[in-house]
Amino acid sequence: LPPRGAPTRLPPVVLLIAASMSAGKTTAAKAVIRCATSLGLRVAGVKLVGGGRYADILGMRDAGARLIADFVDAGLPS
Repeated sequence: LPPRGAPTRLPPVVLLIAASMSAGKTTAAKAVIRCATSLGLRVAGVKLVGGGRYADILGMRDAGARLIADFVDAGLPS
């Protein structure tokens, strides 16, 4: 059983994956973020792998994500 006060329904998660770098995952993520925020949803963006480019984080923020993190925030440099 979940603890008292725990949400009974978890928010949806969208995971974008590809077989290689430079495949367009971040570009697709920004498009998904824009669509979700235009529907009034609150969105968090997380970049799990990559080169640690600050531009990727800024792009997700500019697309409308309220919370943004990347693998460097978790202490996992590539």
